[in-house]
Amino acid sequence: MTDTTDGAVPGLPAGHGSRSPSPGSGKLDTTRSPSAPERPESMSSDPSAVSVDETAVMAAVGAAIVARRTELKISQQALARTVGTSRTFLRGIEAGERAPTVVTLTRIARALHTTPSALITTIR
Repeated sequence: MTDTTDGAVPGLPAGHGSRSPSPGSGKLDTTRSPSAPERPESMSSDPSAVSVDETAVMAAVGAAIVARRTELKISQQALARTVGTSRTFLRGIEAGERAPTVVTLTRIARALHTTPSALITTIR
Protein backbone atom coordinates (compact mmCIF):
# COMPACT_ATOMS: atom_id res chain seq x y z
CA MET A 1 0.00 0.00 0.00
CA THR A 2 1.34 3.43 -0.88
CA ASP A 3 1.61 5.94 1.94
CA THR A 4 -0.29 9.15 1.30
CA THR A 5 -0.16 12.36 3.27
CA ASP A 6 -3.89 12.40 3.99
CA GLY A 7 -4.08 8.79 5.21
CA ALA A 8 -6.32 7.71 2.30
CA VAL A 9 -5.91 4.27 0.79
CA PRO A 10 -5.04 4.49 -2.94
CA GLY A 11 -7.76 3.16 -5.22
CA LEU A 12 -10.59 3.85 -2.77
CA PRO A 13 -12.89 6.88 -2.82
CA ALA A 14 -12.09 9.64 -0.33
CA GLY A 15 -13.21 8.73 3.17
CA HIS A 16 -13.07 4.97 2.54
CA GLY A 17 -10.25 3.10 4.18
CA SER A 18 -8.50 6.18 5.55
CA ARG A 19 -6.56 5.97 8.76
CA SER A 20 -5.38 8.77 11.02
CA PRO A 21 -1.75 9.14 12.05
CA SER A 22 -0.94 9.34 15.75
CA PRO A 23 -0.78 12.98 16.81
CA GLY A 24 2.73 14.35 16.25
CA SER A 25 4.27 11.02 15.21
CA GLY A 26 3.41 10.70 11.54
CA LYS A 27 2.72 7.01 12.24
CA LEU A 28 -0.58 5.17 12.28
CA ASP A 29 -2.17 4.66 15.68
CA THR A 30 -2.79 0.92 16.03
CA THR A 31 -3.82 0.98 19.69
CA ARG A 32 -7.40 0.36 20.68
CA SER A 33 -9.55 3.25 21.69
CA PRO A 34 -10.70 3.37 25.31
CA SER A 35 -14.27 2.73 24.14
CA ALA A 36 -13.34 -0.44 22.22
CA PRO A 37 -14.79 -3.56 23.85
CA GLU A 38 -12.35 -5.83 25.60
CA ARG A 39 -11.74 -9.26 24.13
CA PRO A 40 -13.24 -12.06 26.16
CA GLU A 41 -10.73 -14.27 27.89
CA SER A 42 -9.91 -17.54 26.20
CA MET A 43 -12.17 -20.36 27.30
CA SER A 44 -9.09 -22.50 27.83
CA SER A 45 -8.21 -20.37 30.88
CA ASP A 46 -11.56 -21.27 32.48
CA PRO A 47 -11.23 -24.56 34.39
CA SER A 48 -14.98 -25.17 34.05
CA ALA A 49 -14.92 -24.86 30.23
CA VAL A 50 -16.10 -27.87 28.26
CA SER A 51 -13.22 -29.91 26.88
CA VAL A 52 -13.41 -31.23 23.32
CA ASP A 53 -10.93 -33.49 21.58
CA GLU A 54 -10.84 -31.62 18.25
CA THR A 55 -8.81 -34.35 16.56
CA ALA A 56 -11.38 -36.99 17.48
CA VAL A 57 -14.28 -34.79 16.37
CA MET A 58 -12.69 -34.07 12.99
CA ALA A 59 -11.81 -37.76 12.52
CA ALA A 60 -15.39 -38.84 13.33
CA VAL A 61 -16.91 -36.35 10.88
CA GLY A 62 -14.41 -37.35 8.20
CA ALA A 63 -15.12 -41.05 8.69
CA ALA A 64 -18.87 -40.44 8.45
CA ILE A 65 -18.40 -38.55 5.17
CA VAL A 66 -16.23 -41.34 3.74
CA ALA A 67 -18.73 -44.01 4.82
CA ARG A 68 -21.68 -42.21 3.24
CA ARG A 69 -19.75 -41.30 0.08
CA THR A 70 -18.61 -44.91 -0.31
CA GLU A 71 -22.13 -46.20 0.32
CA LEU A 72 -23.39 -44.01 -2.52
CA LYS A 73 -20.41 -44.93 -4.74
CA ILE A 74 -19.44 -41.28 -5.23
CA SER A 75 -15.79 -40.44 -5.90
CA GLN A 76 -13.94 -37.77 -3.94
CA GLN A 77 -13.55 -35.77 -7.14
CA ALA A 78 -17.27 -35.91 -7.93
CA LEU A 79 -18.23 -34.94 -4.38
CA ALA A 80 -15.71 -32.08 -4.32
CA ARG A 81 -17.04 -30.77 -7.63
CA THR A 82 -20.66 -30.96 -6.40
CA VAL A 83 -19.79 -29.23 -3.12
CA GLY A 84 -17.71 -26.56 -4.87
CA THR A 85 -14.41 -27.29 -3.18
CA SER A 86 -11.14 -28.92 -4.18
CA ARG A 87 -10.48 -32.63 -3.94
CA THR A 88 -7.45 -31.83 -1.78
CA PHE A 89 -9.59 -29.95 0.75
CA LEU A 90 -12.22 -32.70 0.78
CA ARG A 91 -9.49 -35.32 1.27
CA GLY A 92 -8.26 -33.29 4.28
CA ILE A 93 -11.76 -33.22 5.76
CA GLU A 94 -12.18 -36.96 5.25
CA ALA A 95 -8.77 -37.62 6.82
CA GLY A 96 -9.70 -35.54 9.87
CA GLU A 97 -6.97 -33.01 9.09
CA ARG A 98 -9.28 -30.15 8.12
CA ALA A 99 -12.40 -28.82 9.83
CA PRO A 100 -15.20 -27.82 7.45
CA THR A 101 -17.33 -24.78 8.18
CA VAL A 102 -20.99 -25.40 8.99
CA VAL A 103 -21.86 -24.22 5.47
CA THR A 104 -19.38 -26.63 3.85
CA LEU A 105 -20.61 -29.48 6.06
CA THR A 106 -24.18 -28.67 4.98
CA ARG A 107 -23.17 -28.71 1.31
CA ILE A 108 -21.42 -32.06 1.79
CA ALA A 109 -24.45 -33.49 3.60
CA ARG A 110 -26.84 -32.35 0.86
CA ALA A 111 -24.59 -33.77 -1.84
CA LEU A 112 -24.62 -37.07 0.07
CA HIS A 113 -28.44 -36.95 0.42
CA THR A 114 -28.27 -36.72 4.20
CA THR A 115 -28.25 -34.09 6.94
CA PRO A 116 -25.34 -32.42 8.71
CA SER A 117 -26.57 -33.95 11.97
CA ALA A 118 -26.30 -37.43 10.45
CA LEU A 119 -22.62 -36.75 9.76
CA ILE A 120 -21.91 -35.68 13.34
CA THR A 121 -23.91 -38.28 15.27
CA THR A 122 -20.79 -40.45 15.61
CA ILE A 123 -19.07 -37.80 17.74
CA ARG A 124 -18.78 -38.95 21.34
